[in-house]
Amino acid sequence: MSKGRLGPFLLSGLMVGPVLGSGIFILPPLVHAAAGTWALPAWGVTVLLNAVFAFVFAFLSVQFPGDGGAADAIAAVLGQRARRLASYYLISAVIFGPAAVLLTIARYIPMPLLDALPGGRMAVALALVPIGYLLLLQHIRAVGTVALVLSSVSTVLLLTGGVLVLGWHSNGVSLAPAAAEFDTGVFGHVLLMLFWIIVGWEVVGNYSGEVDDPRRTIPRAVMGSVAAVTLVELCVAAAMSRAAVPAEAGYGMAQLFYPLFGTAGATVCALLVAALCTTTYLMFVGGVARLMASLAEDGALPAVLGRRNGNGVPVAGLTVLCVMQAASLVACLAGIARLESLVAIASGFFLANALVGILAAVRILPARWHKGCALVLAVVLCMVLAQAAWFVLLAIVVLACVCLARPGRVLSA
Repeated sequence: MSKGRLGPFLLSGLMVGPVLGSGIFILPPLVHAAAGTWALPAWGVTVLLNAVFAFVFAFLSVQFPGDGGAADAIAAVLGQRARRLASYYLISAVIFGPAAVLLTIARYIPMPLLDALPGGRMAVALALVPIGYLLLLQHIRAVGTVALVLSSVSTVLLLTGGVLVLGWHSNGVSLAPAAAEFDTGVFGHVLLMLFWIIVGWEVVGNYSGEVDDPRRTIPRAVMGSVAAVTLVELCVAAAMSRAAVPAEAGYGMAQLFYPLFGTAGATVCALLVAALCTTTYLMFVGGVARLMASLAEDGALPAVLGRRNGNGVPVAGLTVLCVMQAASLVACLAGIARLESLVAIASGFFLANALVGILAAVRILPARWHKGCALVLAVVLCMVLAQAAWFVLLAIVVLACVCLARPGRVLSA
């Protein structure tokens, strides 16, 4: 492997944590409460969609390696205006999404004193922005190593806790779904919730320019990552449906850590939330900063955003993103926005970006069954996107009209 570049192992570290992200802690108890015995089948459908999503964007990354990632594939298939549109969607998502990730970390910190202070947890999230900024200024290999360690520890503890709950703290309830409990509306709503945990694969391509032998490394890393994510999600979903632990174990995912840590499981859960959210933040912000640098080199964004530091990090784009994330958190601190608002806005833009990428993939995937899988995924994306807030949908439509109805203007510094 070339010195300083990413191999399959480190690239997997950059992917597993962000794909699991905060969703692996938030969704399992909610899905189980909503769907009952049909929660596990819903997770099964989700991991299948997840594999298709990962495959499609891995294919795009291999065909068009470089900082532009999937945006370069979109340009080759659908044209430069579509590339700009997808890029602007992703950049918009990363203005709001990572701010929500930092706020999630702050909310899980086991310090009741923060709740007694007005805006205490919001202030902690704001303080985390410069820490993330400093981490992202490091060489990509160093960032990949940090992400690998955090992802590996989190994955091992989640799997171990899930296995121990299933083996020694199970309520004995069958994992087979009860036909009488099936409700089409509930099942559909649960699938929409679970789609949040699929977001993440579309940023992999933005690191392909720093990967050693992309045609070999990216498929191997994606296959390993999909296997790890699938194993963790299904194990956690099964454990949550059968967990029988004392009430003092805590709520939700903290129950999985009771066999290992007893009543300290809630604290361990908080630490894991911080670990996985950190990898999410590093991957998305770092990847989109590279996308912005690629757009700046092509004239689609101001040239200043293409400037890099000695480690090859696009420092100008990174600075802009972090400043805007801080502004989002200040808006939350002022009561103008909430965590739910940030997540809703980011979700809409992430899905719009992914939909454009899927449409490009349909054009260039080599086999008919590949195209069919991508088309099914596109339909699901449209269904999920339809659930977004009206103002997010309006912004998506306006951006589409601006980018596609006329040639994009070239911006200069």
